[in-house]
Parts: sequence; structure tokens; C-alpha cells
Amino acid sequence: MEIRGFVILDPHAALKPPNRWAAAGIFALVFAMGCLLADIVPGSVQKDWPANLKRHVVRLNRTPSDEASLKRITIAENASTGTNAWSQGTQLGIRLPFALTHPALEYYEALVLGYQKRSWKTFIEPRSLMDYSAAVSHHETFERDGKTFREVDVVELKLAFHADFTQEGTQGVHFTKTRTVVLDRKSTVIAVFGDGPAEAPVLAI
Repeated sequence: MEIRGFVILDPHAALKPPNRWAAAGIFALVFAMGCLLADIVPGSVQKDWPANLKRHVVRLNRTPSDEASLKRITIAENASTGTNAWSQGTQLGIRLPFALTHPALEYYEALVLGYQKRSWKTFIEPRSLMDYSAAVSHHETFERDGKTFREVDVVELKLAFHADFTQEGTQGVHFTKTRTVVLDRKSTVIAVFGDGPAEAPVLAI
């Protein structure tokens, strides 16, 4: 299959260092939606799409699910970003995450749940996904970015988000954001990794 209809509209994308999560998101969008490109041909008209729960999905997975682990995850989700904001910049009117904090998760969940209730008039039926996971693990020794920590709990947070044709009829935005929070034996935050601007190129048909 030859995919020719997608264009990266972010003019700064070529100037940024490569990001394997951003690249994976682009590949997933092209692969999953390439079969729909044939629907947009000269003379095509926009269609009416009723609200469709199946096209807009929220997945939340926090493990382990015991009380102590969930408490550590909550601490990680509320760890300070060093700024007063969880987001930085927007793409197609959607705020982009600087850090995976609780307010960020609330924002994307509300966004997708709102899409579930909407009807649309677009060339292709819109779809969106919030896929969030958080996992806790204990490490006798943990190394990251040249730093070594001993006898710590590490909380790994990951969010994959996409919204296709929800903001503009022929465009979509994808990103993946991660956060790693290191806790000592008293569950005090001693290090946070992964906070920073998110790469989210706009893809268009």
C-alpha cells in the first residue's frame, strides 16, 4: 500500500531531535488510517456522523492495584513540575502536556468523554483515544540519566493520545508522553524524569 496523503504540518519538526515515541505515533496513524484515504477524492462531501462511543475510548490502567501501590501512583501523578502549569503549547486547539500530572490526565479524559457525546460533519468519522498506564516497581538499584538511586520505588507513567478529525475535518494530532518518578522508602519524591515539551506533529490528509 502506498500512502501519499499525509503531510507533517509542524514546520519545526525537522529541526527537533528524533523522538521514537513521536515516530511511533506517526507510523501508527499512517498504518491504521491509510485505508481511509480513498474516501477523500475530488468531489467528496462531508458526512453527518452521530455520537459514537466506540470511536472515542478512554483506557486507564494503574498497577498493581493494591492500596499502597495506588498511593504511590497518586504521589507520582501529583509530583511538582517545577512550574505552575502541566501544559505547554497547543496543537489544533488541544493543550500539549509538559508533565503527566493529575490535572493533565483529567483534561484528556474529559476531552475524549466529551467527544463521545458529539455528532460530527466531516469527511471521515472522527476518533480519539486516551490510553494511560501507571506501574510501580521496587528497585534495589535504579539508574537514570547518570544518577543512581538505591532502595527506591519507581513509578512509570505513560500516556498515548490521539484525536483524528475532531478539531479540523482533515487533520489529526498524536503524541506519547512519559514520566518517571522515583520515591524513597517513605514515599517521598526524590527525582522526576520526563517532564518537558511534548512533540505532537499535525498530520493531514
